[in-house]
Amino acid sequence: MDLPVAEDNSVHFNSTLMALIRTALDIKIAKGGADKHQMDAELRKEMMAIWPNLSQKNLDLLVTPHKCKLHN
Repeated sequence: MDLPVAEDNSVHFNSTLMALIRTALDIKIAKGGADKHQMDAELRKEMMAIWPNLSQKNLDLLVTPHKCKLHN
């Protein structure tokens, strides 16, 4: 599971619960070469369609956003 870890090495309950649910129910899990970023983006889009008033902060807790890594 890909969970954001806080500076104090803790994880948020909602993030952990959502990751467990996705894993247990096989919801938008990248397998066999599937792109994890794409699967997460699709899930985020579906969640916003279902819950249009969901705040960005809560969406980020439920589906961890991917951070762009810059190459120097």
